[in-house]
Amino acid sequence: MVDKVIITPYDIGLSAGRNRLLDAGDTPVVIFTDDDHLVTNQTRLPELIGTLNKHHDLDLLAALSNDEERPKMLRVEDRVLRIAHGNYKQHRSIRWCHYVGNCFVAYRDILQAIRWDETLKVEEHWDFFWRAKIAGMNVAVDVNHSFKHEHVDPPGYVRRRPEFLDAGLKKHGLRKVMWR
Repeated sequence: MVDKVIITPYDIGLSAGRNRLLDAGDTPVVIFTDDDHLVTNQTRLPELIGTLNKHHDLDLLAALSNDEERPKMLRVEDRVLRIAHGNYKQHRSIRWCHYVGNCFVAYRDILQAIRWDETLKVEEHWDFFWRAKIAGMNVAVDVNHSFKHEHVDPPGYVRRRPEFLDAGLKKHGLRKVMWR
């Protein structure tokens, strides 16, 4: 468990922050959420980690966020990355897919092999999961687990920054990302 404050330069971006956290610990399994996700009785972290450890065909297991963030599939067609609801395999409450929300447990060594692209301060999530898919990472969502999400953008925060979307598109030779 990491029990220290990591001081970073101002505005290093989400990717760099996630990589710093990943590097700061030494446990085989890590838990990633946004700072506005809350652990509740519906999260059941020990059970979620147990499910990850039990299924040898999983590298990353997500929970829902406010009973949302359903599993999604990724595919490229005519240089358009499509991110659509769906899964390619299902067993009980687990849905294997390519893309999940940002509240998950995963094996540290797998995440360290892929890492977040630090040139993308935002628009990093789809990039990470596209590269994870290409690398063969096994991703799923357990729809019986959820984190509470109380999202609030701080003053001055700009969620969509076209320069990072453009950089991600160029990096992968894409024209656009479509969320359907």
